[in-house]
Amino acid sequence: MKFPYLSYRILPTPSLPGQTTIQRPVIPVRFTGPRRALNTYALLDTGADETYITVAMAKWLGVSPISSETARLESAVGEVSILYGVVLLEVENRSELFARQITVGIVDEPWSEAILGHVGFLEYFHALFSFADQYVELTPRYTQR
Repeated sequence: MKFPYLSYRILPTPSLPGQTTIQRPVIPVRFTGPRRALNTYALLDTGADETYITVAMAKWLGVSPISSETARLESAVGEVSILYGVVLLEVENRSELFARQITVGIVDEPWSEAILGHVGFLEYFHALFSFADQYVELTPRYTQR
C-alpha cells in the first residue's frame, strides 16, 4: 500500500525560513467501535510506542475504556494520561485492505489526527518512508486471520 505524504500549513521557523507548508506521512484510516465508524487521518509516527486516538474520537466511536486505571506517557508536549480501549482499525488502498482489532491508547488531547505507533500498527508492516519522493509504502508482515 502506497500513500502520498499530505501537506500541512506551518509557521516559518529559522530552520525553514519563508516555508509555510511541510509534508507529513499521514494516511486515511477507519476506526470502528461499538457505536459507529470514523473515517479519519492518522500520522505514522515511528517515535510513538503505541497507537492513540483522542477522547473525542473514542466518544464518537462508543469505545469504553477497558480499565479505569490510567497509564502515563511522556510526549513532546509533556506528560499525558492514557486510558485504553479496543477498536477495529482498517487501512485501505486500491484493492488492498488491512483490518485488525487493536488496543488503542485514548488521550485527552486536541489532536486532529490519530497517531499510528509501533504497537497496534507499525508492528504489522514493513514501512518505507521516502521524504524525498513524498510517500510511504506499507507492506503487511503477517497474514490476516
